[in-house]
Amino acid sequence: MTEEIHTPKFMMTFKDVEETVTTYDGGDTYPINRWISEFEEIATLMDWDDVEKLIYGKSHWRSQKTTPKFMMTFKDVEETVTTYDGGDTYPINRWISEFEEIATLMDWDDVEKLIYGKRLLKGEALLFVRSERGITSWEILKTKLRNEFSGY
Repeated sequence: MTEEIHTPKFMMTFKDVEETVTTYDGGDTYPINRWISEFEEIATLMDWDDVEKLIYGKSHWRSQKTTPKFMMTFKDVEETVTTYDGGDTYPINRWISEFEEIATLMDWDDVEKLIYGKRLLKGEALLFVRSERGITSWEILKTKLRNEFSGY
């Protein structure tokens, strides 16, 4: 069986993408639905996979958010969010809920949630996550933790 290799008709550099895809800044003059529609059209034409869509999409998404009033260190996170050890004294759903409330307040993206979520694990929960493969997002981490520890 031979593997079919897909070769695009032409290569598009990041500069080409910059010149083709409109940057979305969250303002009222350019509706989000229009931006998504135009972005999806280009992605389909270029036959981008999900990774390319993520890379190019994030690079063209400019939030109107301002710089946070303060920067939070991991020590601050540890002092704000309870660590989770997998024991039966603190239910996993309660820990996830508390963690997600802080994540929402701090406007953490998926990568930050994954990093902070993993770093807040101790004991049995930390050992469990270290033994698992394929934990590449907060949603996956959350699902695996719930599946393993929701019986407590």
